[in-house]
Amino acid sequence: MKNNSKQNIIKAIFFVFFTVIIIFLFRNYSVLRPAAYGALYKEYVAAIIVVSMCLLNYAILFPFLYRNKKYFLFFALSIFSATLSAVAEVVIVFPQISEIVRHIDEVTIREYFTTISILLSIRNLCFVGLFFLLCLLEDTILENRKIKDSLRRNNNLIIAKRNTDIVTIPINEIVYCQQIENYTYLYNKEGNKYSKNCSLRNFLNQLDQQTVVRISRNVIVFYQHIRSFDDNSVYVCFSNNTNFVGFQITDAYRDNAIKLLKKYAPPQLYLDSSDSELEPNQSQSMEENVTIPDKNDLPVQSNEIHNVHIVAEFISEHPDCKGSDIAEHLHVSLSTVNRILAQLKAEGLVEYVGSKKTGGYRTKATNNEP
Repeated sequence: MKNNSKQNIIKAIFFVFFTVIIIFLFRNYSVLRPAAYGALYKEYVAAIIVVSMCLLNYAILFPFLYRNKKYFLFFALSIFSATLSAVAEVVIVFPQISEIVRHIDEVTIREYFTTISILLSIRNLCFVGLFFLLCLLEDTILENRKIKDSLRRNNNLIIAKRNTDIVTIPINEIVYCQQIENYTYLYNKEGNKYSKNCSLRNFLNQLDQQTVVRISRNVIVFYQHIRSFDDNSVYVCFSNNTNFVGFQITDAYRDNAIKLLKKYAPPQLYLDSSDSELEPNQSQSMEENVTIPDKNDLPVQSNEIHNVHIVAEFISEHPDCKGSDIAEHLHVSLSTVNRILAQLKAEGLVEYVGSKKTGGYRTKATNNEP
């Protein structure tokens, strides 16, 4: 009840403000209203006609046609209402117009009536367009308010769009978000893609710092779905725990991102920087190349899965080995090895022991032996 009362008050203030603007324009710009002989035609009459037309469009056409995607009918009836209100306005001031026409040579009342009606119709269409933009702004504000309410009350749900449908997504199912132009795209643990008409910064302001971390200008990741991370990159995994995507932590966000990752992400997911998951020559921004429109398009590392047992056996036979040693043994890239190591660490099978320079990987069983 309180929320409805507050919204009604805001709408009332909005309509009063719009009416004041219309009266101001009519008082100061006589070209916006038909000339009235003897100043009997007041600007308030024109303001009442225009505001009434906009309110009728807002109360009838906008909710029942535009919001139901009947765009052609909406715009057709908007044009009709603008023309009808223009004709009504000319009829009201017809006595004053006829007096003016009598003093103009070679101009009939009908010609003057038609000309003024066309000009006022165009004027009214401009006001309808202005009011329509304000209505869209109101919808955006209401949608943002619904998002905030959903975060607080509705079991942490996010309102987004999939194709043309509006859906709600639990926060704990979102893996990462990526901004492309003016849209923020959300990817859930199943690999499905959703969109929001807002910037990544505005969306991030609605989330808890203990839930998500920003690693670049265009990407944020959720702690719950992080597979591994180091000083240069973050890997997130999806529901099957075999498909994952990596992102580079950019310089502008590195210090803050690493601080938050070490604070809120599980410590066993941290990889020592000596075994970075990004190869030295892999300097391009990874998120620019990552898109997951459907879970069937997720990258599958079949060779890595095949090599997991080989890596585990190599570590068991060669305690304190480095990632580079494993890569040389398997004849694969260092980034591939580190992804396998991330999986083994997440499963609690191996760990990194020792300092950055002298330490290495060991199996848990080897590390616990006397």
